[in-house]
Amino acid sequence: MDIKKLLSKNLCVKVLFFIIPLISLFIIEFATRGDLASIFEWIIKAPMQFTLSLALQYAIYIVIFAIFKHAGATALFYSVLSVLIAASVGSKREILGVPLMPWDIMSSLNVAGLMGSINLAQFNFLYNWIFVLSLIIFIAILLVIFIYQKSVFNFSKKSRIIASILSGAVIVVVFVTLPKAGIEESPITICEENGYIRGFIVNAQLWAEMDEESTELAYNDNYKYDFTSGEATSDIKPNVIFIMSEAFWDATLLPNVVFSEDPIPNFHKLQKSAISGEMVSPTYGGLTCNVEFEILTGLSLKYLPYQTTAYTTSIKRDIPAMPSYFKELGYQTIGVHPYEKSFFMRNTVYPMLGIDKFVTQSEMPDAQIKGGYISDDTFADYIISEYEKAEKPVFMYNISMQNHWPYTNENYYEDNKFQVQSSKNLDNESITALQNYAQGISDADKSLKKVIDYFTNVKEPTVVIFLGDHLPALTDQLGVYKKLGFIDKSVNDDDLFKGTEGQNIENRNMLIDNQKILKTPYLIWFNYKTDIEKGKTLSPNYMGAYVLSKIGMKIPPFYNFLLDYSQKVPVNRHFLSVLSNGTAYKKTPSKYNDYEYTYEKVQKDILYGEQEYRDLFFAK
Repeated sequence: MDIKKLLSKNLCVKVLFFIIPLISLFIIEFATRGDLASIFEWIIKAPMQFTLSLALQYAIYIVIFAIFKHAGATALFYSVLSVLIAASVGSKREILGVPLMPWDIMSSLNVAGLMGSINLAQFNFLYNWIFVLSLIIFIAILLVIFIYQKSVFNFSKKSRIIASILSGAVIVVVFVTLPKAGIEESPITICEENGYIRGFIVNAQLWAEMDEESTELAYNDNYKYDFTSGEATSDIKPNVIFIMSEAFWDATLLPNVVFSEDPIPNFHKLQKSAISGEMVSPTYGGLTCNVEFEILTGLSLKYLPYQTTAYTTSIKRDIPAMPSYFKELGYQTIGVHPYEKSFFMRNTVYPMLGIDKFVTQSEMPDAQIKGGYISDDTFADYIISEYEKAEKPVFMYNISMQNHWPYTNENYYEDNKFQVQSSKNLDNESITALQNYAQGISDADKSLKKVIDYFTNVKEPTVVIFLGDHLPALTDQLGVYKKLGFIDKSVNDDDLFKGTEGQNIENRNMLIDNQKILKTPYLIWFNYKTDIEKGKTLSPNYMGAYVLSKIGMKIPPFYNFLLDYSQKVPVNRHFLSVLSNGTAYKKTPSKYNDYEYTYEKVQKDILYGEQEYRDLFFAK
């Protein structure tokens, strides 16, 4: 064989072998960011972060090569791993606006199961030409390496040891240079600034280090809030039944679109005879468990790393919560959720919150399936049947599933009766999503009526709290909302999910639009005579205290504190605080620092400390 040709072939194959980490970095960063321009912008603006990220890729690659001792196996393993990471990161970012994070691993099997229930055609990222082209390039390189590796790669044991030592040194340098992150830093921004893999490690460190002393309580440490209980205003101890309806929202609020009929007539009717208001959710399009966490505990996601899932990251032991409060009063505590018991670790977390009985799809053998999930009609039946089987009184927290995405599947509901007319030029996908969503909330509305009709005829006093957890991500995150003019086109996903210091984030109109895309409706309905008033707009962390005050039960000191704070800052979440006069801010004004200090101090003690404040969650 010609020496020049041999050298040329050897060089080409080696170049192809060592180009794989570069392609891997490229495809993972594309999955994280969603476009090419931002990758090159990152390289130009942060060359050191790019260099460290690339060095880490090569260091890991060489260590794997030293272990496998086989070029083809190394290249195959690394390529497959990179593709799987990119597919997971890109698909989650596309659906929920947030790439895969360390805390997602805790519920990865559940998330995979949920995604697996959706048609693969819905994951547009997997069909993106850049992702597909990367796959083709990987396959082509692997074929060349497997064909020519024997004649090209012949590294001695000594060479592999030296390479491994050098790679280990690079990995140490990469870890030493990792930045420290605070709880209000966006995990997405951390990944985009440092590269996905390095950012993932930074976020994992932040999560692992969360404890009572994990962030400095930077306010007046000598301030002592005077905790007092709220006196009962009624002797009635009613059944308390929460119904959190998946992605329920009043779609008739959308401008420039008309539905063939009102999808939620019963809800609209009940708004006139119940306490009716709006809740500003801590999330959009997903992460139902975070809304649930705030309602059930009264604790706030604001004092946890942004975009974490509290159930999987922060609840490791029994903590005082609404279920445990009602349990101490002699109530039976029950949860109903027509999906997998272990999803978001509810089967582990619920007993820690004081829920004794948890009924899920495994106990619903004859359940009707509608769309892709157990129907809301079946869901209503199980709420009623579990109430009938229970010892009275009951506290129930029930979460529906039928109206979960996807909304873009054509013929998703065989009996869909809704037609959509719009003055805007909507594409077929948007129209399909609106029709499916209308049918979904219509079925939720009918199930609500079934529950209300039943408890109207129940002698025992009962309160039903019905609410939506978040707005639906109908298509590509905010797409439909922008097309119809519900929110301004200048509102980006970044403004909701990153909370970065973008040029518009302090703009009042931007903050108002953020509120609009986070507001879900709620009802507090009584089957007995009581005062009815207009409901407040508030964050879900205040909802439990607010419900207790409307029922007239004695209010534990911590919940009384929440009522006090809600009078001043009724909406208080990451990157959005709204005062009682309606003024919105990105950060809570400093005059409320003492309240923030008190809130955070109690929360950290309950989650990570000695639970010295535990008694504050129970009536004295």
